[in-house]
Amino acid sequence: MAPALLRDFGGDVVRDFGPDFGIDFGRDFGLSESMLGAPWLPTFAFLEAGSALGRAAPRAVLAYGKIPKRPLLALFRVACRASFEPGDVSLRAAVAGACDTFHGDVLWPALARHIARISTTEDRVPLEDLARHPEKREPPLSWGLQYHVRGDLVFDDGSVVTLDDLCARAGLVPQPLLEAMPDELDICLDDTSPRTTSIS
Repeated sequence: MAPALLRDFGGDVVRDFGPDFGIDFGRDFGLSESMLGAPWLPTFAFLEAGSALGRAAPRAVLAYGKIPKRPLLALFRVACRASFEPGDVSLRAAVAGACDTFHGDVLWPALARHIARISTTEDRVPLEDLARHPEKREPPLSWGLQYHVRGDLVFDDGSVVTLDDLCARAGLVPQPLLEAMPDELDICLDDTSPRTTSIS
């Protein structure tokens, strides 16, 4: 995917959703007023809504959108850019350098390398372990691991069922906890390329 297209897409999505999107999202889901003030809610709501547009949307925003200057977001900015340009050696080196100098939870450099398509077995083992055992982290991270990564489902009565349980009940093989990043679509956006139109 062309970086210019991704930059435009990321900027448009950020501008169109606006700063109150997280609060509106939280109210729609019945969050308490105290929870609506959580500093992470707008980012979570935006990324969740973006994921409905396709899994490339959150990466496009992180790679090219206007985001706060924080070490964790800077790590994922370079990882997402490398993800969209897997052949760019300088971006891959930038991800490796950012991961090596990151100070924080080991989850984040491992996930950044995975997104950038340069993860190792040493990265995938803790990623799968945390997906399997989200309780090893505090909320709200544990919630994301449990409900978005592992895919637990909450029913109206408050009961929680894992996807593995559903697969077992249906006699299906459980889904993997971690998969390789799929290849990007290779779209030629060169205006000089010939265009053909077919009329039926």
